[in-house]
Amino acid sequence: MKKVLVIAFTAAAALAITGCSSVQTTNKLNGLSIASQPKTQTVAHVNANISGLYLFSVIPLISGSANSPGKAALFSDTVTLENCMLMMTKQIRMMPATRISDVQSKIENTWNWYSFFFWTRNVQISANALRSNSAAVGPVAAPMPQPVPMAQPAPMPELVK
Repeated sequence: MKKVLVIAFTAAAALAITGCSSVQTTNKLNGLSIASQPKTQTVAHVNANISGLYLFSVIPLISGSANSPGKAALFSDTVTLENCMLMMTKQIRMMPATRISDVQSKIENTWNWYSFFFWTRNVQISANALRSNSAAVGPVAAPMPQPVPMAQPAPMPELVK
């Protein structure tokens, strides 16, 4: 009986190991345009995904590599929104796109009830890659704008006694 439980637990743990990352693109839009702005052309729809296996939802065991989609990383917490966005924009930069639109993200953290100890985390982002009609075809050389840092709040005034 103990052998059966050990084999079952090992099989469940092996099935739970889902550390993977991928970036998928399509430009097959049946002649439709996703671009909502005038003078823009849809280049492709891009979907990026990173998933991983965690012990007690905290300790990363195996996760998808953010630097090399399709590969795994051991004991690295790569399943983050930032890593997934970087992976997606890296792919978009290789296209003749100058901007992205309709960015949507989804973050899931799921307990694998059959294993008692393991959790899977998944981050998924999708966006549309666009190009202005006046842009030259080829890889984009200009850097994307950096996010503007948030302003520091004003200090609270002291109470008068």
